[in-house]
Amino acid sequence: MEEPSSVQPPPVDTPSITVPSPVPKKSLKPLIPLLILVGFLPLGVGAVMLRQSMSGQAAFFTRPCSTKIASVRIHPGQASTTVNGLPIYLSALAYDNKGLPIWKGVVYEWGISSSNSIGNLVPDNQTAVFTPANPGSGDIYVIGQYCKKKATGSALVTVLQAEPAPTPAPLPTVGPSPRPTPTLAPTPTPLASKQVFITSTLYNGNLGGLSGADAKCQTQAIAANLSGTWKAWLSDNTTSATSRLSHSNLPYAMVNGTIIANNWTDLTDGTLASSLIIDENGSMHGNYVWTGTNEFGAINDPNISKCSDWTALSNDSPSGPAGHSGYTDYQWTRYRLMDNCASLHALYCFEQ
Repeated sequence: MEEPSSVQPPPVDTPSITVPSPVPKKSLKPLIPLLILVGFLPLGVGAVMLRQSMSGQAAFFTRPCSTKIASVRIHPGQASTTVNGLPIYLSALAYDNKGLPIWKGVVYEWGISSSNSIGNLVPDNQTAVFTPANPGSGDIYVIGQYCKKKATGSALVTVLQAEPAPTPAPLPTVGPSPRPTPTLAPTPTPLASKQVFITSTLYNGNLGGLSGADAKCQTQAIAANLSGTWKAWLSDNTTSATSRLSHSNLPYAMVNGTIIANNWTDLTDGTLASSLIIDENGSMHGNYVWTGTNEFGAINDPNISKCSDWTALSNDSPSGPAGHSGYTDYQWTRYRLMDNCASLHALYCFEQ
């Protein structure tokens, strides 16, 4: 009797089960600063910021500029010179839509628009120097950019043809006559003046007081082989520049000979005849200048600390009145009422 064959049961299909991989947890560490910031913001703003950051659409919060540039003014607004004459020094300042000046953060771009090449323009952000070359007129323009917004200003510049030297009339022909022995004219004595300059070195508000500022002027003068005694055009809260500096009846002239005032009275009448922009070496500088002094030589606002009478640098004493060498009106000495004492500015130095 045959044994029954071993029958294997058909294989049963076992359904495969796929186990999903664990979802990696996102670290909350990058969001900690944002969560702290959200806690100080209004509920609606904080929720929007948090939702955008969680969705990966925005990782940072950028604060928009609250001040918008509206206009740019050039000083002087109109000027003229002659071919091969003196250069013209210009400065620009941007204003917002409320008419208030924008002191920092503005980028200025200069250019000339004229039918012919009337001269060369050398810009230095907020200031520029125009050197005349050919007769004609044109606009010097400047484009100020602040927070991706732009504004434009312009100034009319005219270059006149230099007057030719007069041709001497021919002397009449006469017969020979005895000629007296000529007497040589004495060599004329150069016109005396008191020299002034703007320092080529910049300093923060800790000048070492008034005496320290005077010492800095004296050091710069000696290095440039300028003789005499020198003091800084500087006031603190108890002593004014007009009480510290000598009052001369001679003209005040830069080291290149350009006169800025005919005497002390003219110096302190509110305007200068020329911008005080030549340093002790005869080079040109358009800079902010520590002064603490108004256009009449008096203390500029005794309520302002003036960097703790020019002895402090910290943010506890952030106010130092300053002028700007690019101007000839009151702004040459009273351009800014309050400036950070850590800023680097020049000094005006006067021969005594």
